[in-house]
Amino acid sequence: MNKEGITKNTDIRQSGRSTRLIDDYVQELFNNGIIKVYDHHNTPLAHRFLFDNVLRRLSIEHPHLKLEVDRGENKIELIK
Repeated sequence: MNKEGITKNTDIRQSGRSTRLIDDYVQELFNNGIIKVYDHHNTPLAHRFLFDNVLRRLSIEHPHLKLEVDRGENKIELIK
């Protein structure tokens, strides 16, 4: 934040933690065939955000996959 109290884009730094979590969950899905997605902030909103981002990543990078999705349980399963 500068002296006028304005935050510039260069002042905002993201840790990349969500991106690493998404990468880990995608890898776990391919290794185990099923995942339950939970965020490190441990709030329902954070869990939903991460869950939706995992689904988005899968739909973009692996559109051919058949998945069973249970939003209530934050669960994604590969259908063979």
